Amino acid sequence: MDGFSKVIGSITVDQLIKQFSSSAGFVCLDGRSSHDVSQTSFIGFNPFLTLRFEGDQTVCQWRSGKTVTDTAPFYDVVQRYYDQYYDKDLPKGAGLVMGYLGYESARCMEDFSFLKSGDVMPDAWLGFYDETIVIDHATAESVHYCLTCFDREHTDMLNDPVELTPFEITQEVAPMISYDQYRDSVLRVLDYIKKGDAYQVNFTYPMRGMFKGDLASLYRSLCETSDVPFSAWITLDDTCQIGSLSPERFFDINKRRVSSMPIKGTMPRGLSVDQDVQNKHALLQSAKNEAELVMIVDLIRHDLAQVCDVNTVNVPQLKRLTAYPNVFHLDAIIDGVLKKKLSPIQVIKALFPAGSITGAPKIRATQLIQELEPFRRHVYTGNIGFIGFNGDADFNVAIRTFYSEGEHLYFHVGGGIVADSSPEDEWAETKAKAKVLIAYLKGV
Repeated sequence: MDGFSKVIGSITVDQLIKQFSSSAGFVCLDGRSSHDVSQTSFIGFNPFLTLRFEGDQTVCQWRSGKTVTDTAPFYDVVQRYYDQYYDKDLPKGAGLVMGYLGYESARCMEDFSFLKSGDVMPDAWLGFYDETIVIDHATAESVHYCLTCFDREHTDMLNDPVELTPFEITQEVAPMISYDQYRDSVLRVLDYIKKGDAYQVNFTYPMRGMFKGDLASLYRSLCETSDVPFSAWITLDDTCQIGSLSPERFFDINKRRVSSMPIKGTMPRGLSVDQDVQNKHALLQSAKNEAELVMIVDLIRHDLAQVCDVNTVNVPQLKRLTAYPNVFHLDAIIDGVLKKKLSPIQVIKALFPAGSITGAPKIRATQLIQELEPFRRHVYTGNIGFIGFNGDADFNVAIRTFYSEGEHLYFHVGGGIVADSSPEDEWAETKAKAKVLIAYLKGV
């Protein structure tokens, strides 16, 4: 592909979200944060091809309006189209595949064929973008790429700026399951763990409410207070939008170097300096959280070994405490060198779904989730990110993620169940997680 690139100065992510958040196919992978693991934002407009994985087929639609339905496995379809546009010499961000891989999209792979399709939104949605903006927040430089445009000026991109309607909750956000249902499911998980089926199972459930106004107003407000490195916004159409404020990286590929940053262990920030220090030390000294983190690190090391050169998978940081405005997290970094001629899609197939949101061992934990969770997860605990036409890639783990279906707002909460978990404590923890966002929703 030919085209042009142009430095466009001081354009901001916030301006672009305000202007284009209602445009179908708009994607913003939002790298604004104080954390050095992500300092770049990638924004895509008007994809020339979209792939929607629904049921047992992928609906492929071109910008021209042409539509084809493909019954091949979803990731095979993605690979086939990606191969047509791959060019290792393109700059990072010039030509991107962006969107989300919903949790249930794993069902197109043999090991997870037992998963059921979602019922609110496509199991996966990816757009192929020839027009992108890349913002380097470290240098404040913005570059506009257009691979199929020639000598086109976009200095008027933000003329006639759009004003968003304030977000407002119109129906209380509430769990879609009762405590009794939750308790019974967790007790069954504990029984499976006692029998040796799994060591840990990540059990979740959805919350639902109703709203009016622009969902992007909520996303913008949350971004102002969250300071997380892997936020994202996606507009599928005028009925379905997604906002993610994730602190967790699924994987990143940069010139054959692949890395993952799983999170296991959370503690709220203190209300005073002394309490903050106490909470920080409590998390660092928690044997339970450390055991869970080590378990997931081992799982990811195993997954990466399938796609990396022999003896290149390392754990440069086994346990690291990262501070966010509202919580402390324990995370780790695992990396390696990819085998030659391996595409990002092949890496996804080896690693997906993320071990931190399934459990261990991964396949059996996922089977138990399918058996015991009464609702599909959709984009939640899937991944949002990009695959570059040049072979680079970066995806988050879609936790702390909300989405709309018309006037309904959804988000999910959950946690890892291990042998010494109690249903009462786990329920209280999920309610505490939900309470933070619900309180914010009421105050927007």
